[in-house]
Amino acid sequence: MFVLVRNDNLARIWFKKDDTFWVPKANVFVNLRNPLANATAENALKARLYTDIVRDALEEYAYDAELSGLSYSVSSHPTGIEIAVSGYNDKLSVLLEKVLITMRDLDVKPERFEIVKERLSRGLKNWDYQQPYNQVGEYTRWLNSEKGYINEQFHEELPHLTAIDIQQFYPQMLRQVHIESFVHGNMYKEDALKVGDLVIATLNPRALPQTQWPIARTLIFPEGGNFIYHKTLKDPANVNHCIEYLLTVGDKANRSLRAQVQLFDQITHEPAFDQLRTKEQLGYVVFSGARATATTLGYRFIIQSEKTPEYLEERIDSFLIGYAKTLEDMTDAAFEGHKNSLITKRVEKLKNLDQESTRLWAYIDGEYLDFDLGKFSDFQSKILTNNNPSYS
Repeated sequence: MFVLVRNDNLARIWFKKDDTFWVPKANVFVNLRNPLANATAENALKARLYTDIVRDALEEYAYDAELSGLSYSVSSHPTGIEIAVSGYNDKLSVLLEKVLITMRDLDVKPERFEIVKERLSRGLKNWDYQQPYNQVGEYTRWLNSEKGYINEQFHEELPHLTAIDIQQFYPQMLRQVHIESFVHGNMYKEDALKVGDLVIATLNPRALPQTQWPIARTLIFPEGGNFIYHKTLKDPANVNHCIEYLLTVGDKANRSLRAQVQLFDQITHEPAFDQLRTKEQLGYVVFSGARATATTLGYRFIIQSEKTPEYLEERIDSFLIGYAKTLEDMTDAAFEGHKNSLITKRVEKLKNLDQESTRLWAYIDGEYLDFDLGKFSDFQSKILTNNNPSYS
C-alpha cells in the first residue's frame, strides 16, 4: 500500500512496504530539489562535477559497502541532486548517512578536481563521436524541453570552472531545498520517517517554498506545425546520418490517449521495421514506438542510414500514409489480436523489487503521482476492449 507519511514545505516522504517479492532488501530514493542546479549551463556542470567528486571521495567506502550487499548513487538531476541507496535494509541508513556527510562536508581538493574535470572533459568529447542514433535522442529531448542544455554548451563552460567554484557552489545548493523521498521494500513507515529525519538532521537545510520548486515541463508545439533541426556530426569519418521523426500526440497524463498510442505502437511496430528495414533496407538501425517527455506523449521513428535525412523523412511519411489504408482494411479479428497482445504485455508482472521501485520513483520524481500510469489500469483495459476505439 502506498502511503504519504510526511508532507510539508521541507520534505515529502513516500513509503511502500514490499508485499510482492518479500526479500530482506529495500531501496531509498532522495531528490534534493533546488532550481539552482539547472539554472544555467554552468550551474548544471557545477552540479555534475560536484556529484562526480562526491563519488570519487566515496570510492573506497563504496567498495566495502558493495561487498556487504549495498550500493548507492549520487547524480545531478534537472531538478536538483538525486541520491539512491539499495541493499539489505538493516544497513541502508548507515550507507545513506555516510553519503550525506560526505556531501555536506566535501573538501574539493584541487588535484582531485583536475582529475575529475579531465575525466568529464574526455567523456563530453567522446560523446560527440558516438554513433548518430545514440546522439539524436539527446537533441530531441533538448528541443522539447522548456530548459535544458546540450554538449556544445557544456564544452564552452567546462574550461572556466575551478575547484573553488565547486567548493563555493554546493553549500548554496544544499542550504535551501525541498526533499522528495521514497522508501520501498522490507521497511516500515517508522523507518521511512527515520530516513527523512536523517536527511534533514545531516544536511540541516531551510525549506524551499513551493512556489520555487523546480518543475520539469515540455514545450507544446502548435497543431499542424512542422519543425526541423539539422545538426552536423563532429566525426568527419562517420558516413551515417540519423533522423528522429517525432509526432507529438498530447498530454502524457491522458490515459485514454496513452492507451491509444500504446495500441498504435503495438499495431505498427513490426510492419514499420519490415517496410523500412527489411524491404527498403534504409539502414541497420530502424526503430519506432511511443516516446514520452516530461509532460507530453508522442510516437517516433529513429533511422540511422547512409541515406540523407530528407530521404528518410520521405520514406517515413510514405509508410504512415500507406499504413492508414491498412488500418482501415484491418479485420476485427486482427484488431482484437493486437489488443489482446498489448493487454498481455501490460499485465505482465514485474520481475524484482528494483523494477517496481524504479517505476514508482519515476512517477514521484516526475510529479505526476499517478502510480497506475505505467501499468495496465482497468481504465486502459476498458478503452482497449471497446469495440469502437478512436484514433483521433
